[in-house]
Amino acid sequence: MKKSFVLFMILTFLISPFTFGPSAQAAGDENIALGKPAISDSELAGYEAGNAVDADEWNTHWTANDGSFPHWLEVDLQGAYDLSGATVIWNAWSYINQYTIEVSRDHKVWTTVVDKSQSSSVEQTQYNAFKLRNVSYVRVNLTGINGGKWAAINDLKVWGVPAAGPPHEPAQGEIQTVLPVRLDTEIGQAPELPSVVTVVYSNSDTEDAQVTWDVILPAEYSRPGTFTVSGSISGTVQKAVAKVTVVGDSSTPIVGFESINVSTITDVPALLPSVVTAIYEDGSSKQLPVTWDDLTEAEYAVEGTYSVMGKVAGTDLQPTADIQVTPLVLQSGFIKGADISTLEAIEDAGGKYYDNGVEKDLLDILKSRGVNYIRLRLWNDPQEAGGYNDREHVVEMAQRVKAKGFKLLLDFHYSDFWADPGKQNKPGAWADYSYDELKQAVYDYTKDVMDELKEKGASPDMVQIGNEINGGLLWPDGKSYDQENAFEKVVPLLESGVKGVRDSQSADQDIKIMIHLAEGGKNDMFRWFFDELTKRNLDYDVIGASFYPYWSGTMDSLQFNLDDISKRYGKEVIVTETAYPYTLQDGDNFENNIARQDQLDGSGFPATVAGQMAEVKTVMNVLSKVPDGKGTGLFYWEPAWIPVQGVGWKVGEGNAWENQAMFDFAGNALSSLNVFKTPVAGEGGEEEPGTGGNPGTGGEPGTGGNPGTGEEPGTGGNNPGTGEEPGTEGNPGTGEEPGTGVNPDPVITVRDSSVVNSANKAVVEHTAAGQLQVKAQAGISGIADITLGIEDINKALSTLPADEKLIISVLPSTGELKGAVVHLPLSSILEQGKHPQIVIVYGAASVTVSTEASAGIIKTGAKELTLSLVQVATPTLPSPLVTGAKDYPAYNIHVSVDGTSIDVFKKGAISVAFHYKLKLGEQSQRIAVYSILADGKLEVIKAVRYNPTAEQIVFNPSHFSIYAAGYAEVGYTDLKAADWATLAIESLTAKGIVQGIGNGIFNPQGEVTRAEFVSMLLSALELKAERGTGSFKDVNLDAWYSSVVITAGKLGVVQGHADGTFGPNDKLSREEMAAISYRALKLAEKVNGQTDVNVISFKDKDLISLYASEGITALAQAGIINGFEDGNFRPQAYTTRAEAAYIILNLLQQ
Repeated sequence: MKKSFVLFMILTFLISPFTFGPSAQAAGDENIALGKPAISDSELAGYEAGNAVDADEWNTHWTANDGSFPHWLEVDLQGAYDLSGATVIWNAWSYINQYTIEVSRDHKVWTTVVDKSQSSSVEQTQYNAFKLRNVSYVRVNLTGINGGKWAAINDLKVWGVPAAGPPHEPAQGEIQTVLPVRLDTEIGQAPELPSVVTVVYSNSDTEDAQVTWDVILPAEYSRPGTFTVSGSISGTVQKAVAKVTVVGDSSTPIVGFESINVSTITDVPALLPSVVTAIYEDGSSKQLPVTWDDLTEAEYAVEGTYSVMGKVAGTDLQPTADIQVTPLVLQSGFIKGADISTLEAIEDAGGKYYDNGVEKDLLDILKSRGVNYIRLRLWNDPQEAGGYNDREHVVEMAQRVKAKGFKLLLDFHYSDFWADPGKQNKPGAWADYSYDELKQAVYDYTKDVMDELKEKGASPDMVQIGNEINGGLLWPDGKSYDQENAFEKVVPLLESGVKGVRDSQSADQDIKIMIHLAEGGKNDMFRWFFDELTKRNLDYDVIGASFYPYWSGTMDSLQFNLDDISKRYGKEVIVTETAYPYTLQDGDNFENNIARQDQLDGSGFPATVAGQMAEVKTVMNVLSKVPDGKGTGLFYWEPAWIPVQGVGWKVGEGNAWENQAMFDFAGNALSSLNVFKTPVAGEGGEEEPGTGGNPGTGGEPGTGGNPGTGEEPGTGGNNPGTGEEPGTEGNPGTGEEPGTGVNPDPVITVRDSSVVNSANKAVVEHTAAGQLQVKAQAGISGIADITLGIEDINKALSTLPADEKLIISVLPSTGELKGAVVHLPLSSILEQGKHPQIVIVYGAASVTVSTEASAGIIKTGAKELTLSLVQVATPTLPSPLVTGAKDYPAYNIHVSVDGTSIDVFKKGAISVAFHYKLKLGEQSQRIAVYSILADGKLEVIKAVRYNPTAEQIVFNPSHFSIYAAGYAEVGYTDLKAADWATLAIESLTAKGIVQGIGNGIFNPQGEVTRAEFVSMLLSALELKAERGTGSFKDVNLDAWYSSVVITAGKLGVVQGHADGTFGPNDKLSREEMAAISYRALKLAEKVNGQTDVNVISFKDKDLISLYASEGITALAQAGIINGFEDGNFRPQAYTTRAEAAYIILNLLQQ
């Protein structure tokens, strides 16, 4: 696996013999494209066309601005040249780049000299030979890259010499080919076809030849589209072909579209085409760009046929795509594995794992999700890793793995530290061994480890002899390239390891042996390596391949490779390592391997929990298609490597992998972990939730101390208020209005009725309309685990009040509770067609869950909702929160449906309320709610409301984790001159949106730059972009503001200047501030966008630019923005820091 040395590994591959394709040109020819002007139809800021002709083959490149195709790159040779060919070095190595190369003399007629639009080559460097004279322009047209990679070229070299002056000898021989040409024309204008075309002779010489074109009817160029014209050449039966593109707008209406049918497997979004074929009234057709509506994750999760609509510019008619979603069923015995080699280090450092908010052993969580195989790496003397993954630790861990019923893959690195394609260093203890001594050491070490594991009852079921050994192992002795007869030394070392395994195993054991390489999408490399092993008759059983879609190729290239090598060598194939990020955020302030979107461009999956799940399931699908059932499984690499202080990729370094784990930064299992529940043929279906015993009965460790069990705050006599207003004695408020103190419904008390709670005795009382009170005892972990029966739910539903809130309060029957896990049957709720808001109240917190289908939580056919609300004692919290929270408890909140954690839901579908009583002198604007990550890092929740009557903090979480309320002590010494903005400044500081400049100074009169304001605005409104374009020429990707500015551009919040720049460091005018804020507010759906600009009342309204007038009017009418005392707005004045804070707070309060 690649760590922070990924770049070194890549460079190693680039200089190895199995990377480069042929690269040759005619003697005496030079690269005439070097330094010449280059343009393209699209380019990403910082990756301009000129980068492709700057002689830097590896550090710079041109990239298109989006992932669509086609795109083109063109070079002006600034003169006429006789060409012999062109070399293209692609940025997408190990991918299939499909393209054509065209040349032109006049920039009007283009001749196709290379057509690789159907290429299947994955070579990164491709030389294309052709001969053509008097050429002034060269264009590379990229028609596609499999796997979704964006169009990108590292370097384009055009080989040639200045055009010859004297006439050349006429070419001789038979004409083999006539090169096609391409040109454009306007609607209604006959195309100007060339009088000559280029013919290619049998000896590859080229010549201009006169051509007579067929007659073109006016109807051909009367509408947009393309058509071809044939032409005749004297002396040959070969035909000339011209492709003519007619451009312009047509008056002929579109009457329909050709049908689109695609298929996919559950949980994996279908790949929809970027163009559709439009049918015109006159019977003609043309391909047009299309934008598709989204199909929800819920629909992709269920088998069936779904239709999505598309939008095509210029017509109200919509194309339709029918998507067939089918389930994936894996073959019997399929390996669903996980590499958890860092687990012991994480546990020793205090890391913990949670399943629906309840702390559990990682192995128990993995087993419950369907993982059946564990992989452990073994290092000889890992001092750089703090001693972890050595023999002693691995033997310990192997016993633990076997005791839990998993199978085991043991990965011998034969190194003291990481071994991969970029390094295969011998253990220090073996450094001075001769080659023969080295072979013996490999045998002895392997056999000794295997013998000890057998003695301890923890023998592995499979063993890797080396890790990612593309470059061999035990360097320099076993290096597989850069030395003569390398495999004569590689194979005997492998044989020593194999023999150590075979000699150790008992007669009744069948331990499989794997040989493992990286770069699972590079078939040529696998063939090269395993052909050498085959020649030398190495004894092994399985071929292992690492595959990371952002490094290793595409799913298509993986499929091709696994299919080929399984048939060629007759072996099982396993994807030994794969992973994908569920976020691009960082959990420990140490740069991650994958930290930016451009690193994922072309991978085909978003950096989301659903994207992570889709990647793994797609790899499973690839393996399921390998012929003869030889695709036998996969291992996810380090799904549990969460950010814990002291557990980095080496001692003293951080974790570069936490965003690719299948647990969030706080150790909570993500729903993507459920991919391991993918069914296997011949195995029983999934056990229904809640039928296999209650969690929390097996001696789960406690979650910390309890801050006290004094009188519950805000109980209102029987039940705490859960809405905006408080309740009164006898009937607590549950919605917008307070209770009336009168309860018209009889109190129904049900004691020990249908509560299923084998671990904890519980009493359920129907205390009021739509309300249940559960008094429960704590389990061993201090948490009450409660499963409510259908009878109780039905009785509560029968008295559901007008606000449709079903409230369940959990109280301790005796002693103390640290939390509650409540299981509710959904069948009765859904069968009755009701969609109540389900409210769980425990301690000083309540969680409200919407059951509306549109909320994205409860799907059709759902059976059980589980809500976990576990109190975390203040002493266990990170020190920054202890100070800010003033001993206020935190809560770990999780929701799952049918055992699957809910990670994606509609904004507002979940509401959380905390009781919080303001102390004397405290201001509600300084209250902050924090989401607490595993390393103590705080994520501030921006939109927080305080109800002083109910003494409640209310917010809508966007994800589940630990949450706590705190009071921020904010004190700036220079706010007197901006007292009108003091409240806004202090409130936004508490929310982490603005900050001072140091030493207690805010500098309210300081002027704000465009980038600074956009950063504050997007942070406050929590706006994110999922699609669209928005790059600017002057926004460098390395700048601190690049992400927010590009996001704002994609969203349309900012539009930049006419020259394509943004001006990030320019000072922000007041009218710019208003215009940008208004666009953001409309995007956040906080204004309706209907404004009458004629009612603008500022004295200087004539000075307001047209683009800003609507925004200024709307914001002024809404009371969000004000003018000055003299009645002017001063649109061109620069925005101060105080003004920016004031308007952003007002925006938040909309």
